[in-house]
Amino acid sequence: MYGDELDERIIELLSGDGRISNREIARRLPLTEAAVSTRIRRLREQDVAHVVAVADLFAMGFDLLVSIEIEVAGRPTREVADDLTDLPSVLACCVISGRHDLMILVAARDHVDLGRFMTEHLDGVAGVRRVTPSLFLELVKYQTGWTPFPS
Repeated sequence: MYGDELDERIIELLSGDGRISNREIARRLPLTEAAVSTRIRRLREQDVAHVVAVADLFAMGFDLLVSIEIEVAGRPTREVADDLTDLPSVLACCVISGRHDLMILVAARDHVDLGRFMTEHLDGVAGVRRVTPSLFLELVKYQTGWTPFPS
């Protein structure tokens, strides 16, 4: 079962450097290389940890991040959400509470790209009643190696 301090340390080390070897993890912890391998395999099987590549949107030329809150009418919110997840440039889609029903996070290369997304893609989704976009002016934190365990 997941949850001991060694599992937490393994996840911390992998979060800091996803290419760290099992040998190096074993060197830093009181474990053998085989034990590290077994623990990582168990964490993956339990869906506690995943090995992924994270794209740097800014390095790829996406200069704009936009949060768009959406009011839904005439269709179930979840159906609209499912349609939104299929749109290009949508990084996240969340069902939310409050004044709006959904929030999407969109990456765009520039204002022309954003305008194209809004008019050619978002406007075509049935059930989208009103949109409220918020342009990110300054990205204060963009964390890709998040771990729930403090260092």
